[in-house]
Amino acid sequence: NLDDVHANIIHASQFQPTGSEHILLDTQILLWMFYPKFSSPMLGIDPPASYQLKTYPNILKSLLKAKSTLYYTGLNLPEIFHQVERFECGLHSYQTQVEIKPKQFRYEAQDAMNTILQEVEMILQKTKSIAI
Repeated sequence: NLDDVHANIIHASQFQPTGSEHILLDTQILLWMFYPKFSSPMLGIDPPASYQLKTYPNILKSLLKAKSTLYYTGLNLPEIFHQVERFECGLHSYQTQVEIKPKQFRYEAQDAMNTILQEVEMILQKTKSIAI
């Protein structure tokens, strides 16, 4: 029942966890924290913003230190897969100098798809180690 849902939106730079928080982790934060390629400025891919490299890790560290309760949902997994696939497809296109669409990439770059599955599994394992 949505009437029972209460949330406060607080700017990340002003957030001070107390340990009583119940936080739903955003997929982007999981990617910035647990998918190193996503946070590496390389190969002509848009570089990360400073808040993605500094604020996100600092907030997550402070939440863990305060022993706040962190959550993820089943909706995170498809988005993580999509973002990793999109990134790896762009990386593949850059390295081979051949433009390839993600759907085509799935069928033609089987080795890369195995890498994607391994990356997603690693992200999920790390997420499960800090969240329920």
